[in-house]
Formats: sequence, structure tokens, C-alpha cells
Amino acid sequence: MPRRIDRGGLLRRVLDEPALVAAVRGLEPRALGAWVERVGLEDASDLVALATDEQLLELFDASLWRSERAGNDEHFDPARFATWLEVLLETGEDAAARRLAELPEDLLALALHAQALVLDLDGLVLDLARAGTSAAQRIEGALEASLTFELDRYLLVSRRHEGWDALVTVLSVLDRDEHTMLQGLLERCCAASAEQLDDDGGLLAVLTSAEMLEVDAAADREDRRARQGYVSPADARSFLALARATALEEILVEARPDPITRAYFRERDALAAAPESARADTGSADRSGERLLAALREAEILPAAELLLALPEPKLDPLRAGLLRLEERDPTAHARRMDELAYLANVLVAGASRDGRAYRPVEAVEAVIETCTAGLVHLTGGPPTADAAAETLARHGADRLFRVGWRLRS
Repeated sequence: MPRRIDRGGLLRRVLDEPALVAAVRGLEPRALGAWVERVGLEDASDLVALATDEQLLELFDASLWRSERAGNDEHFDPARFATWLEVLLETGEDAAARRLAELPEDLLALALHAQALVLDLDGLVLDLARAGTSAAQRIEGALEASLTFELDRYLLVSRRHEGWDALVTVLSVLDRDEHTMLQGLLERCCAASAEQLDDDGGLLAVLTSAEMLEVDAAADREDRRARQGYVSPADARSFLALARATALEEILVEARPDPITRAYFRERDALAAAPESARADTGSADRSGERLLAALREAEILPAAELLLALPEPKLDPLRAGLLRLEERDPTAHARRMDELAYLANVLVAGASRDGRAYRPVEAVEAVIETCTAGLVHLTGGPPTADAAAETLARHGADRLFRVGWRLRS
């Protein structure tokens, strides 16, 4: 089991040192996200308060989308958003509202629609009058049994009790400080909810509208996560299934990487080349940043890609010995192999399971190294020397070594 970070330990140490506070804001968002997950979201308000807007969006992307089983497609989790609202409010009402206002509109619309049915008050009165006595009584009964909140010309009806007070608090502040933005958001959610009154509860219509909002928010999220190097569960499953199903002979004679790997790097590079807001520069080489990274590595918090780039002294296994030698001979090829290894670790985290649960970052790194080592040994006809391993790594991508090793173990 991974160690749980004590709030009175590493986090308190950070809060007590201004230099380490700045270093937190300079962390890669995925590293901060892994730290929040380890602390536990409910106990991470002090850490969340330090996050930049970019880091917060990354935290939301990682935390608000869940799958029922490891490797399955992810869907928006309304209960998790309710928890986030309460955590943000611990940083102060104004701060919480400001942080939410900086999020993408698609994500905010999805989150609000998942928490509350937004009805136009004038339209509701007309619909009740036209509904007939029986239908109107059922609708009124459902409204009376729910938590509600009037905001200008809208009536918000709770879909769940958890987080309702936090939602009302934040919306009240947004109405005061970001009135125009909030009105546009409420109008969009109202349109998504409007059909519910057409069919005595209209559950099917509401679910359909909610799914369309999720599609919009999910597409933006996929672009952001691809830019950060994440692999979608669907792509990860396809890659692993292809590796399992393709004969070794076919893998070895392929001139190029598999289609999924090619598409991943092509799309990631294209997204990375697109203009984006500059990240706060806190000097990653600064000693305080290095100290914080060292502490996170020691606690095994850093995510897969970071761990691969910060491996300890290589053990005398063929893959790491070969990588070390390759770095001496051809730094460009070495960088490509490390990039591929990071991709493979993310594939396992996104698309595979271990003992019925998702891989932890450290476990994914170890599994990738073991699998690629098996592929390397197969290609060289036995445990290679460091020189032979480096030569093989120069010719073959880590993704091919992994596919060979995965096929051998399937």
C-alpha cells in the first residue's frame, strides 16, 4: 500500500516555508493532482488554495471523471463535484467563486446541470397551468420534496442534497460578482432542463440533455489531457488488446509503430504546438523546487511520467543499463525512448487493472520496465550486454518492446 501523507508532515512543512509554497505553484499539474489524491481531497483545502488556475483545472480533469471499473470509459461524477465545492469553500467564499468562474463554460454547465434542475419561473407557472390538475399536483409535490433556490428568473431544484448549501453559497457570490457570466450559464442549463415538464417528470429528456452537455465538456477535457500526455481509456484498451492479439512475427516486421501509438504522438505534438497560456515560472531548477520534488518522489506521489524521468540509479537490468548507455551515445534517441516509456505507463494507468483496481503510478512504471525488458531479452535472444541493449533500443521503440513483452505474457 502507498504511504499516506500526513497533513502535519510534508504539507505543514510546505505551508511553513514561503519558498516551498512557490514551488507548489510551479509543480506540473499532474504531480500536484497526485499529491491531492494521496492526502485525500477532503483534507487538501490548504493545498488546493495554493494551486494556480491551470493546476486547478487539471485537478478537476483528473478528479471529476470516474469509471466504474479500472480501464472503463470515464464519466462525470456529480458527487465528487459536490465535495470539491465544499473543499473550495474552505478557502473562502469569494476565492471559491473566483476559481469556479475561471473554469471552462462547458465544464461549469455540466457541473451545474448535474447538481440542479434549472427552471424558468415564468415558464414553470404556465406549464403548471397547462398540465392539468393531476400532473400539476405531481410536479408540485416533487418540487416541495426537493431543495430549491430562486435566483432572478430561475428556480434551481436540487438533484442531490450533498453539496447543496455549498452550491447555493457559491452561486450567490457569482450572482453578485459575475452576474453576466452566471446568467449565461443558467440560461444554458435551463434550456437543457426545459423538456422535463413536457412528460410528467421528463426523465428521459433530462438524461439526454445531460449527456449532450457531458459530450461537450468531455471533448475539451480530452484535448487538455492529451496535451499533458494522458492516454484515454478507450485508446489504452485498444493498444493493449492489439498487443495481445498481434502475432510476434507481425510485431517484429512492422516498419512503424502501431496506429494507436502513432495517433497519440501525432495528436499530442499538435496540441502541444498550439498556443496556450504561459505557466507561472517559479524556476524549476531552484533548490526549493528540487527539494519539493525530491520529497514527492520519496513519498512515491509523482505520477508515471515524472517517475520515469526521475528514476533512481539504474539497477543492473538490461533495459535500464541499455537506456543509460544510449543516453551517453545518442541523447535524442534516449529522449524518445523515455517519452515512449512515459506513454506506456499512462496506457497501463488508463486501460489496465491490477488486482481489480487501477494501477498506481509507481506500479505502472515497474510493470512497463518489466514488460519492455521481456521484449528486449526476446529480441536479443537472451540477456544482452549494456552495449547490445543500447543498440537494440536505438533501432526499436519502447512501444515495440512492450508489445513483444505483453504478447509473450498473454
